[in-house]
Amino acid sequence: MNSFIKGALIQKNPANVIVENNGMGYMLRISLSSYDMLPSSGENVTLYTFLSIKNEEVSIYGFSTEKEKALFLKLIEIPKVGPKTALSVFNAMTPGEFENAILIRNSSMIAKARGISKKIAETIILELSGRLSVDGMRITNDAYEALLALGFNQKDIDSVMKEVMETVEDKNDMESIVREALKRLR
Repeated sequence: MNSFIKGALIQKNPANVIVENNGMGYMLRISLSSYDMLPSSGENVTLYTFLSIKNEEVSIYGFSTEKEKALFLKLIEIPKVGPKTALSVFNAMTPGEFENAILIRNSSMIAKARGISKKIAETIILELSGRLSVDGMRITNDAYEALLALGFNQKDIDSVMKEVMETVEDKNDMESIVREALKRLR
């Protein structure tokens, strides 16, 4: 099993790249998130890889960060989410935005990805909400639970949490998160 590839970036576009390693060019499927982090053509690049063999089709998926690869691997474990669909999630949002969507249970944000219905988005949230280990995630989840306990409904909380997480300075301070959310919910 391969884990990463390091070599010269020969060609890049938002859907795939060609990386030369030891005289061979490897085509890897990539997300827009990874594309945005790539160096210029001709420069060296390291991409974390996943090899998919399905119905006699061999594809290599490449990721700019180990975090994106780890999230991708968790996504493809979910029924009805294959590699192409999982990659489309990172075409629609960054890995951080995806983690935040899971955290705040924002299925409509995840459903914006091509091939992800509202029902599949809800399944993704159900499957991953307890399995992601992200810095600050437990704090944000506690803030979410506190807002639910205060009587706010899930839909209202979902609509403000993304905005709150973008504006609050200390993402590890539950009080700040709850205080900022309360301002927006009232």
